Amino acid sequence: MKYSIHVLLLIGFILFSNNIPCLAFAENPNHIIDSKDSTNAVKTIRGFLKWYKANYKKSSAFRLVGTDKSGYYFVDKKVCEKYLKHLKSSGFISDTYLQLWRNYFSEMNQNFKDNPQNEGPPEGFDYDLISGTQEPELFYSPSEYLKLAIIKVEKYKVVIKTIDIWEHQFTMSKSSGKWKIDDIQMIGYPMESNPK
Repeated sequence: MKYSIHVLLLIGFILFSNNIPCLAFAENPNHIIDSKDSTNAVKTIRGFLKWYKANYKKSSAFRLVGTDKSGYYFVDKKVCEKYLKHLKSSGFISDTYLQLWRNYFSEMNQNFKDNPQNEGPPEGFDYDLISGTQEPELFYSPSEYLKLAIIKVEKYKVVIKTIDIWEHQFTMSKSSGKWKIDDIQMIGYPMESNPK
């Protein structure tokens, strides 16, 4: 009996130690992401954050908003497509995520038509779009040490939340054996921080 308790404690320790970054059980116990799958999903997030940190200057150099002849803002769709192509080149972003941004850019362009603006930072573009903050370094810098928790699991989808200064929720899907990011949202902040 004593031996069984020691074995169970050892198994429990191994399962929840840092050797297995995440073991996720869904609200529905029939869907389980095994440790290899959860490790790969977490690697996707960490990989994207590392890529974003290395490519932040290039990412932020895209001028998504231009001014017309009268000096009013408009969303430059050609530049937006180049920006999205740049994000996709990371290898961590899904087409679903890119489509969310296309929809956002269209909505903001319509907003500029309905509510012309020619002063101050362009509404909806006055922060880093990926992190939802004006301090993106707090989003991408701690990627190696970032604590992550899997909060929802479906057959080929997973939602992972960061547990850090800024809480973000990554919605991901698995296609052709690879996890990709479908959405990134800041948790606990107004909609303008989660534009899509």
